[in-house]
Amino acid sequence: MSRIALAYEKGPHSAEVCYALKAMMELSGLDYHLFPLSDISAIPPEDLLVSYGSSVPAIQAKKHIHIYRSPLLYEAYKEAGSLPATPLPEYDGLPVIYTGGESVEPFFVRDRSMLSTNIDIPAATFFMITRYEEYIPGERDEYGCFPVSSSLAFREGFLSYPIVNRYLDLFRSWVGELDVNLGDRPGWRGRKFAVCLTHNVDRIRKYTPRRVIREMAGDMLRGRFAASARLALDALAVARGTRRDPYWTFDFIMNLEERLGMRSSFFIRTDYDTGPEEVYSILDAGPSQLVKYIASRGHEIGLHGGVYGHDDPRRMAEERRRLSRLIGRAAPGARQQRLLWKNPVTWSAMADAGLLYDSTLSFRGSNGFRCGVCFPYRVFDLRRGRELPLWEIPVTATDAALTAGRNEGRDGEALSEVEALLSTVSDHGGVFVLLWHNTSLDTDSRRRVYADVVEHIAGRDAYSGTCSGILRCWTGG
Repeated sequence: MSRIALAYEKGPHSAEVCYALKAMMELSGLDYHLFPLSDISAIPPEDLLVSYGSSVPAIQAKKHIHIYRSPLLYEAYKEAGSLPATPLPEYDGLPVIYTGGESVEPFFVRDRSMLSTNIDIPAATFFMITRYEEYIPGERDEYGCFPVSSSLAFREGFLSYPIVNRYLDLFRSWVGELDVNLGDRPGWRGRKFAVCLTHNVDRIRKYTPRRVIREMAGDMLRGRFAASARLALDALAVARGTRRDPYWTFDFIMNLEERLGMRSSFFIRTDYDTGPEEVYSILDAGPSQLVKYIASRGHEIGLHGGVYGHDDPRRMAEERRRLSRLIGRAAPGARQQRLLWKNPVTWSAMADAGLLYDSTLSFRGSNGFRCGVCFPYRVFDLRRGRELPLWEIPVTATDAALTAGRNEGRDGEALSEVEALLSTVSDHGGVFVLLWHNTSLDTDSRRRVYADVVEHIAGRDAYSGTCSGILRCWTGG
């Protein structure tokens, strides 16, 4: 089997270029060795030379692919002028984020054993997986985060599919044209793709005293006396123990998933000193016992980072320490509340806190591929200009996006959207990550929707694991 000799032009942004090229190869599952063009002496005849630069190098190679490097990204690096102009050109229906060479077309030229392209796949990969556009100053939402409406994927219509994976498939097709055998992508223990079920635990009780009083007062001020009375009776039944609190859905979740041979990751809050009264404290007996109970059944406990921690390294580290003390070992990963994420501070804070992975990246209220990829990957700190010891496991679909504006008793649309996303992930051999809150299962009809979705997923015969399990499988651990 052949190996790729991956050569690049040295320059002021070599760290960024090397990260992009490595990510491109590793996401493709390819064997490679990386070195500057100036260090090339000879290419073994069985190897494929892939060069990346502003011009084709004068190197003899039996088989050679050259990718022209776009001047746009790095000549105005970290400035608005480095963002791709829209509308994007297309190659065979695929949006081209960056182009190199002297002209846009032709995108692809074949000359015997030499193939050249001005579709700058490394730059596009870097742009998407580092969330480069979110580093550039611009529109932000009420939390200071980047909104989906500003993203290139949303504006150019490719949020619904992983564009980086499409680029990598295109690259492998070029390799195939040169009759080079690079082997298959690594699999998921004999399965074509993987699924990862996850749950954000924002609250564990619906009927807290202050909330009941506040809502009853609001109902009475609006003249809704019957609603106020029902609320009081429901809260009283929960307090007396004759009815379980609607948000206490953990046995339902675990019983369902375990029956289907699945385990999930639960993300637990530890920001009890900064949240509203409804936020639970893991120092209390009930929440503490719950966390240990979930872990005892083989499910994973991760950190659900607070709204004040996503851009505060000190608080991020303290919240992780709190959770680690409770579970008796280092909390492995995190997901931020409300999917709050800022570039580059959130990843940097997570890495500095010693976390292994993040699974935050999905746009609030939108399903799809914010990072353009459906594989786990090592992240890059744009401010420090280096790769971090942190993995991103992007979220594919959320309960909020699947059920928004829909009758909760009718799950056909949610199932259709899940199936479309599952099929897309399966086509690329990736991992489908589902986020579902325990508080979104507070009625029989909502529980039925989740059960139907999970049973449908289980029927796809995919590898299933917690976030840590997905990483171990992906990295061969």
